[in-house]
Amino acid sequence: MIGVKKKPKQLDISTLALLNAEVADATLVDTTDPRFTNDRTPLAHNHSTSDITGLVSVPAPYLEDLIPDSYLPSTTGNFVITGSFFTPTMTVVIEGVTINGNVIFISDNEVHVNGTSGATVGEMDVTLNNGVEAIFPNRLLIVLGTVFKPKLADFTNVTRYTQTDSTLELSVATSYHSAEWLKTCDITKDFEIRVNYKSSPLASAFTYNDGRLNGGAGLRLDLLKVSDSSSEFYFRSQAPNILKVYKTVGAVFQGNTGVLSIGSGSVNANQHYNQDIPVIYRWDKTLLEFRVYFNGDLKGTFPYVLPENVTMQFSSSHLDSFDIKYIELAV
Repeated sequence: MIGVKKKPKQLDISTLALLNAEVADATLVDTTDPRFTNDRTPLAHNHSTSDITGLVSVPAPYLEDLIPDSYLPSTTGNFVITGSFFTPTMTVVIEGVTINGNVIFISDNEVHVNGTSGATVGEMDVTLNNGVEAIFPNRLLIVLGTVFKPKLADFTNVTRYTQTDSTLELSVATSYHSAEWLKTCDITKDFEIRVNYKSSPLASAFTYNDGRLNGGAGLRLDLLKVSDSSSEFYFRSQAPNILKVYKTVGAVFQGNTGVLSIGSGSVNANQHYNQDIPVIYRWDKTLLEFRVYFNGDLKGTFPYVLPENVTMQFSSSHLDSFDIKYIELAV
């Protein structure tokens, strides 16, 4: 009869962690050691555990989701963390948040914590340590305002993008991609549009020339008038390390070079756009201007009078867009 070889039983991560602890405390006895009595009873003798160090190891923890991923300042509540390689003794540190009590271990893929946010606003890092430390940048947004994130079905007029919740990814290398999110940006309120840009694995690193491709689709954010969906103006990289804003009227660009610059601010496209760093487009209803921030640093100020509420169109040829948010600020 032909036998069937059974697959070895797999140990879960929590069992591996316990084994690690037991291995670390183990006293090894070599029964061939001459320092034994005739009845083979071992004498007191401790070997170094370095001989078996590394036989059992736990991979670094991985953070898939932090729920919620945005939070008001000076607020206490519960967080759910999902991912991989969690252990019962794993520690959790959330920047800007005081963890209250112990981490509640649910499974290898989920833990719960209760925390109190501080008064500081911004993008906060999360650190997980199961014996191996892993840092996940910009995973919690502490902000005084109401946060909206697009679901897959909220994107419309999609060209080539592969979209999921809050994410637009390239499907064809270096080709024009675009998508609209018809969430109304209320110009009577201060608001932010936040996007994390990162080079697509389908394309090379973003450069100046890519910023000019397809009218600036290397990176471009259009604000579309609610009344007729025409582009009121847009942000894009137009020259080396320069981010500019251009006004449009219908399908006709203003100015004898095809565009009319209404402001500019220096940014290092290669340094910022190609990394998973948040870019913030902030509207100030009192000053009537947009401010553009990279990783919290102000990089450009663009005075403008928006004539009516707008929606958003995202375009790219080299960059994926992650963690898209619209935030109505309570200031």
